[in-house]
Amino acid sequence: MMRTIFEKKELIERVHLLIRRRGTGSPEELADKLGVSKSSVHRVIETMKSFGAPIVFNISRQSYEYEYPVEFYFGFFSNAKIKEIDGKEIHGGILKKPQINFSQCQNLRLAFNFFR
Repeated sequence: MMRTIFEKKELIERVHLLIRRRGTGSPEELADKLGVSKSSVHRVIETMKSFGAPIVFNISRQSYEYEYPVEFYFGFFSNAKIKEIDGKEIHGGILKKPQINFSQCQNLRLAFNFFR
């Protein structure tokens, strides 16, 4: 089944919230929670990493976690809304939180395949 971009965005949001709550469990447990295959979980995690998410797997806790706090934004926001969310000015119409250097993303093709 081919997922729409909105379904994929929702899947990333669900994974993001579970990671923030430290409730993913193992890849198998996360797949069960999301109702997807284990390979889909790995694709989502790799896609998130390719966009700069600092995801690691904590072996002792058997759960994914972030190395440092991050937020996931997807969509279009007015400058006023971005200032409300972030409390910072933006320049050039781009919200930079966190700052991502796309030249350092090693597997952007995987990200684009995920959204195909």
